[in-house]
Amino acid sequence: GALDDTQHLWSQLDDLEREHRLPGSEPLAAGLAPAMYSWARGVPLDTVLAHAEMAAGDFVRWTKQVIDLLDQLTNADGATADLTLTARKALDAVRRGIVAYSSV
Repeated sequence: GALDDTQHLWSQLDDLEREHRLPGSEPLAAGLAPAMYSWARGVPLDTVLAHAEMAAGDFVRWTKQVIDLLDQLTNADGATADLTLTARKALDAVRRGIVAYSSV
C-alpha cells in the first residue's frame, strides 16, 4: 500500500513538473523493495540475496543508502510524529547483521 501511495504521489509530482515545463523526476525504482522488506522482517541474508539476485556488497551499499534516507526522515522539519516513529522502527529493523557490522 505504501509503495502504491508513493508511486501515485510521484505521478502527481511528475504531472505538475511537466505542466510547469520543468524536467520530470525520475520514476521510482522499486526493485529493491521486496529484498529490503524481507531483510527488515528478519529473513537471513543468503535468502534475501538469492531472491534479489544481488551481490552482498551491493545489498549492503543500497541498505546503507536506505538507512541514510530513513535517518533524514526522522530529523526532517515538519515530519509528523507518526512518520518519525515509523522511520525509527524501520531503521531498527534494517540496521542489523552484516549491515550493522559494516558501519563499525
